[in-house]
Amino acid sequence: AFVNGTQKNAANENQGSCKVFSFAQLNHLNQLDTLALFAEHYHAVRDNPAGTDHQNIRQFIHNGWQGIHFEGQALRPKATMDDINHKMAQTYAAGGSEFTEIERVEDPQPTENQPGAVPTPNPPSDELVENTQNLTDASDVKDADGSIDTHA
Repeated sequence: AFVNGTQKNAANENQGSCKVFSFAQLNHLNQLDTLALFAEHYHAVRDNPAGTDHQNIRQFIHNGWQGIHFEGQALRPKATMDDINHKMAQTYAAGGSEFTEIERVEDPQPTENQPGAVPTPNPPSDELVENTQNLTDASDVKDADGSIDTHA
């Protein structure tokens, strides 16, 4: 739950807005950068200042960070920047890169019946081979009517 100016949000209401404000607060974003996180919703409010929709955005425009009060913590960082920098320093010292963790993860190969499986191609039929022999090379010179110029 959180309060945003005169807008009171219960724990099960406006969870998306709560997460956006929490993320912005954790990352010390200013008012304009925070509003930018709301993307098209902020643009809708900006384009219709007399509207009544998107009250959390409207309240934040009027009250800024002074109007935001959380009852708890909506988001928690998984690690501090110091933790991340320390881990990356160890990775670089061991000759790795920022992609080392990604490279270690092996994608499971899908079986033929799973989504994303690459089907085994069928061998070309005689009819297909015959039809492809009738195709022309794109570099062949063509007459105005589209036929191949055999004199070129």
